[in-house]
Amino acid sequence: MKINLIPEVRQEQLKAQKTNTIVTTVVIIVASILVGVIFLIGAMYIARTTIINQNNASIVTLNQKLKALAPLEKTVLNVQEGIKDVKDILATDNKWGNFFSDLEKATPDDIRFKSLNITADGKISASLEGKEVGSIDRFITAFSQYKRKDTVTNTEKGNLFSDVKVSGYSTNESDHVLFSATLTLNDKEL
Repeated sequence: MKINLIPEVRQEQLKAQKTNTIVTTVVIIVASILVGVIFLIGAMYIARTTIINQNNASIVTLNQKLKALAPLEKTVLNVQEGIKDVKDILATDNKWGNFFSDLEKATPDDIRFKSLNITADGKISASLEGKEVGSIDRFITAFSQYKRKDTVTNTEKGNLFSDVKVSGYSTNESDHVLFSATLTLNDKEL
């Protein structure tokens, strides 16, 4: 048999006291953790704000430095555009370079081009100067019979020019003949 030396009321008080101690301990621990988390979040917020402010200051400084480089950037972009244009020209297999070389080869020695206009459909108009009236005939003959050579096979292709026509001629103070010519470029792949 058990003898209860502590009355029931006292047992209830001890039990309540024990429960209060446990609950108080848990509340203190939870409150400590909560305060710690709040402190940690506050510290993180302050650190983040400081980093953002430093980054904003760095951005402002870099923007000021970049403003000084703006003219250089424009120059670099222009150079890049120019290089692209040169690459595009080189990618066309230098056909226009070949055209002007052929134009020079076809032109008789006593003829000089004063102006040259080439349309997209291959029509050419030119103002020319020759040493004498016979220069006109040499021009017509040379351009009517000029054949382009294929650079790969080194064989002659068809006539490079057709419909060679000369109109209106006059002489200048040096007794040179001035005349106009129209012709058609047969190789439209230029």
